[in-house]
Amino acid sequence: MSRRPSRSRARAGSRLARSPIAIVSAAFVACVVGGAVLWLRFLDVEPPDDADLIVGPLPRVSGGENGLLLLRFARDEVWWDRKNPDHRALRKGSGWSDEAVVTLLVRNAEPLARLERALAMPEFALQGEGGADPFWPSTLLWQPVCEWIELARVVGVRARARCRDGDREGALDDVVLLHHFARRIERGARAMLPQIAAMITRSIAHDTLGEILAGAPLDPRPVRVALAKIAALAPDVRHFTAALRAEYTSLTRVIDDVAVAEPAVIVEEFGARSPTLARLATTTFRPNLVRSRLAAYFRTAIEQLESGDLETTIPGPDRGGFEGIAGVLDRYGAILMDSAHLDSFRSRLLRQREEFRQTLAALGGVCDRSDPDADLP
Repeated sequence: MSRRPSRSRARAGSRLARSPIAIVSAAFVACVVGGAVLWLRFLDVEPPDDADLIVGPLPRVSGGENGLLLLRFARDEVWWDRKNPDHRALRKGSGWSDEAVVTLLVRNAEPLARLERALAMPEFALQGEGGADPFWPSTLLWQPVCEWIELARVVGVRARARCRDGDREGALDDVVLLHHFARRIERGARAMLPQIAAMITRSIAHDTLGEILAGAPLDPRPVRVALAKIAALAPDVRHFTAALRAEYTSLTRVIDDVAVAEPAVIVEEFGARSPTLARLATTTFRPNLVRSRLAAYFRTAIEQLESGDLETTIPGPDRGGFEGIAGVLDRYGAILMDSAHLDSFRSRLLRQREEFRQTLAALGGVCDRSDPDADLP
């Protein structure tokens, strides 16, 4: 028969459980275990081997040779009367008003002249004041890129106006100019937003050419010249993947800055919501893990695009472990950090490829009808 513990022993055990030593010991053990769990949770990994994704500064270009410097337009310097329904229709390519066209071209005479001078210059490079490639964050590129797109739309209107006035050769020259503008942008601006501008510019050229070819038969001689020039300006996905590498390089710089920044700096420079969130983000941030995941994502995207595959969806990078800092990276250049963004770019690339094929086929058809035995590009 078992013996029951005496009341004195029970009272002694109760006193021991409530003693400061026991409480402190239990708290210490809990802290050690919790700290170990947190340490394992936020332990960083080895830095990735991402040398294939890192790009260096572009060679310095003197201001007198850099055509892109001529296209630093102030906001709305490329003019449209956005409150005027005729101008809105012109901008969309869905309407026509002689009065609105005359006003538009007169008001934009200087930007148009600057564009032609810029394209005639030997270089076209997005660079900082000192000449070094700054890997511009997307937030700083938005305004100039919008002005370039608006200028391309003005050129499209000028081409349509020339076609309506009977100067169809001049209209073809404007289509060539748009393709030239797109090529200079995509080669000289290593960032994703300028790549969008180049694609939209080519799309404007494609739509403008359709209206030119819809009229009476064209003289095949200027068409053959335009065909040769446009064929030499074919879009090249390698310019796009070069911009991807520049975006990745820009992201690594932001990651490095965030990894060593004080919370107050994160709040001021990177726009975190509060010092508490900033402190938590910098405390739990694992820069090598983030860099490894982004490197894998960008490398897969680049390899796929360079192989010619523009259709397969790539899942976005796993954000586990850097949720608190994801907004910072998004704001400062991570324009491709989810698959939806990349799919949007991919669909534009597919459209660009198909429209360029249609452009060459349409121009080639004009030439072929006049001289079936001619060698075409």
